[in-house]
Amino acid sequence: MLFLPDAPAQPLARVITPGPATSVQDLGRQGLAHLGLAQGGALDMNAHAWANHLLGNPVQAASLEITCGGLRLEILQTAYLACVGAPLQMIRNQKIIPMQMNFQVQAGDQLSFTYQGQGMRSYLAVAGGWQVPVCFGSRSTVLREACGGFQGRFLQAQDLLKGLPQITSSSYSSRGVGRTYQGWPLPKPLVLRILPSYQVQDFSPYAQHLLSQHTYQVSPQSNRMGYRLTGEVIPTPATNYASEGITLGAIQIPSDGQPIILLRERQNVGGYAKIGTVLPRDLDKLAQCPAYYPIRFTWITEKEMPSIYAQHQAWLDFFGLTDGT
Repeated sequence: MLFLPDAPAQPLARVITPGPATSVQDLGRQGLAHLGLAQGGALDMNAHAWANHLLGNPVQAASLEITCGGLRLEILQTAYLACVGAPLQMIRNQKIIPMQMNFQVQAGDQLSFTYQGQGMRSYLAVAGGWQVPVCFGSRSTVLREACGGFQGRFLQAQDLLKGLPQITSSSYSSRGVGRTYQGWPLPKPLVLRILPSYQVQDFSPYAQHLLSQHTYQVSPQSNRMGYRLTGEVIPTPATNYASEGITLGAIQIPSDGQPIILLRERQNVGGYAKIGTVLPRDLDKLAQCPAYYPIRFTWITEKEMPSIYAQHQAWLDFFGLTDGT
């Protein structure tokens, strides 16, 4: 173990520059949609899980979601860190250090993360997890609810990042994600696998065909609530739907016919027609797509389902999870 689990949290780093959108994230809030709370959590859950795994943390530990780089830290105490996700230029005391692996920092170190034009989100974990107050069972930041993280906001200059006291351990070794990590490089176009929703029967065969036969682009209006796509217009059903609960990855088709893929800060209910649902591990890759990135869809066949289920269950087992995160 690289930290003292029962000790009070201490400042491990000070934010010099926060970057455009750096926030504290974990697995998010489960089972609270009936209270009107967004799920929240890391958009690229695979990268978040790997960053924690490299440090021996449970995947539930909080990490920093660094969006498009820009973060610069002053290290206040010895700490064990890991950064996984979009390939940033990571510099410690004017020397480049590799991404996708763990590393050690000392008091007085300067650590910066510069965007390199690839991907969108990287996850910085610390041994024991970043310590911020728990809000409704999670440390995840949701801005519109002012919940989690640092008073429900992005990081700001001079914020103190707290963690559990780090200890010297003979069991520590530097290691990377290896070939098991399937998050990078990002395919172009990114092909998203989708399950049909129960409302798919209300879409014409032509509409279903269009969705899987054309390339869409990520809209600049995309955010943590959902990714908007632009491209071929999907004809919408004439049916009026009552508002109902919305699952992670649901593909809504509003009246303009442009798909919206709902993510972790999605609204809890909605009445747009839903043609299908994107698989969770494909959502991890979608979260790395910048504006105008090409996206395609493919329908999952019944023959493919057992293999896909087995792969997802293996991912859950690897990280010690029991639900469909």
